[in-house]
Amino acid sequence: MKRTLELFSGIFTIKDENNCIEHTSRPFNRYYLGMKLRTIVLFGILCILFSCKKDDEVNIEIHSELTGEMIEVPAGRFIRGSEAGLGIERPQDTITLDSPFLLAAVEVTNIEFCEFLNASQILDNGYMQTEEWGIRPLISTSDTSRDGNYNYGIIKSGTSWIPVEGYEYYPAIYISWYGAYEYCKWKGGRLPTEAEWEYAAGGAKLNPDKYAGTNSYSELNQYAWTNENSGGTPHPVGNKESNALGLYDMMGNVNEWCNDWFGRYYYEVSRDSLWLSNPQGVDSLVSSKSYLDPGLEIPYYPGIKSGRKVFRGGSYVESLTSGTEGTHRVAYRGHMIPYIVWNTYGFRLAQDIE
Repeated sequence: MKRTLELFSGIFTIKDENNCIEHTSRPFNRYYLGMKLRTIVLFGILCILFSCKKDDEVNIEIHSELTGEMIEVPAGRFIRGSEAGLGIERPQDTITLDSPFLLAAVEVTNIEFCEFLNASQILDNGYMQTEEWGIRPLISTSDTSRDGNYNYGIIKSGTSWIPVEGYEYYPAIYISWYGAYEYCKWKGGRLPTEAEWEYAAGGAKLNPDKYAGTNSYSELNQYAWTNENSGGTPHPVGNKESNALGLYDMMGNVNEWCNDWFGRYYYEVSRDSLWLSNPQGVDSLVSSKSYLDPGLEIPYYPGIKSGRKVFRGGSYVESLTSGTEGTHRVAYRGHMIPYIVWNTYGFRLAQDIE
């Protein structure tokens, strides 16, 4: 039987040889269906984005209850340094800490540092007449000139020092080593030694955690704010997982000042047994001399005369890396001139146990 197919006004019509209609149907509207499919797909993606979160994302919360909390770190022994790390982290040695001590659960926050500045009547320029050091800078006010960028710290408002609004429980930044030292002294405490910091960050273990809570590089984002997950800003303290002792942000967020002067060859020249128990670091004279490497024609740090202080932990602006250059490692040793302030320099409080 002969049949004919006709299309009129978007309707398919099939007729037999007698011109009688056998079947009618609406054609396959590709444009309409395509639009509908795209709408469905877009809706599905939006549902996924808003209902799920990535592995390294956390809900940002304000943990004011952690400020002032002190964690007891037991006495013990640990293997200091890293054979796979930078030259200044070698050689490894077993260090003994004879006495337990207290270490703050989180970094000192903006609101806490403001209490010290106001109680000490620190001038607008952030300088203080110290007992040990003379006039020294403690803090630089937060940078309010960049439309919010770097404006995460402390400012002077009238006669009072106040945190930038909304950043009360962020780690205090733009703090010099002198500022960290004087705050700790005001609180009846001190800065941790470099050895104490490394021991505590590693979980108070003979073989310390590599990343302050884990030995797995793939898990580091769970413990640290880095350049890859911070969005280029610090975060309120205590929003990542703590290490085994209950210490938060030992990796990332802000670099943390330690009490010790830095010496490039300190680990090499301090292998006498007297230096391996309760080490306090080198003095400023040795530190200054360590900048000149006798094996190099050019000074290791040309033009810098004064000693540097140690900082640890890495910060929110430094890249996440598993290589020896990575700053987010327990064994990493940073160092800077003590009167320098920057948007990544902070600290935490240590105290002796009476």
